[in-house]
Amino acid sequence: MLKLLDELCTQAEVLPRQLDVVAFGCGPGSFTGVRIAAAACQAIALAGDAAVVTLPSSLALALSAQQAQPQAAGYLCSIKSRGEAYYQSAYVPAAPPNGADSLGVQCIEPDVLVDAPPSWLAQQSVSRWVGVGTPPTWWPQTLELAWLPDIAPSALHSLDWVLQQHAAGASQPAESALPRYVEGDSPWKKSA
Repeated sequence: MLKLLDELCTQAEVLPRQLDVVAFGCGPGSFTGVRIAAAACQAIALAGDAAVVTLPSSLALALSAQQAQPQAAGYLCSIKSRGEAYYQSAYVPAAPPNGADSLGVQCIEPDVLVDAPPSWLAQQSVSRWVGVGTPPTWWPQTLELAWLPDIAPSALHSLDWVLQQHAAGASQPAESALPRYVEGDSPWKKSA
């Protein structure tokens, strides 16, 4: 990964110490992948004395879905965890700050780990919504939702959000670049 990043900096003619901010997908998601991303982000930020912005994986997914389907009324994000469990959250379109031309989304339901439709889904009108990510095998046929399973989180689609966070003072020092865990994430249970 570091070799690829070095090649990217070389192509862009940017030195690591010229970076102002580094962002990474902080989860929820694959335990190992999120931990590697956090470690790489910390290393790059420390080496370049840069700030860090943590980007929730579901937000990156929703921003990419909005690029593909900007007319959708909402985005149900679904990220596979383990077994039949999925991280699910909901986003709706939002006007970006300061009248910027970029697209934006607002989280209306934060990530939860579920093995059936989340309870908040019953209160939402999902007509004109799209599902993005991995559709659960248990998804009820009565909840007609157009799924966009081929949408992947894109750094390019998340860049405006990351820069807005940094400009607003929400970036953090490198040592604070930690994975984001959702309640119920760990399969381990304390013994009696």
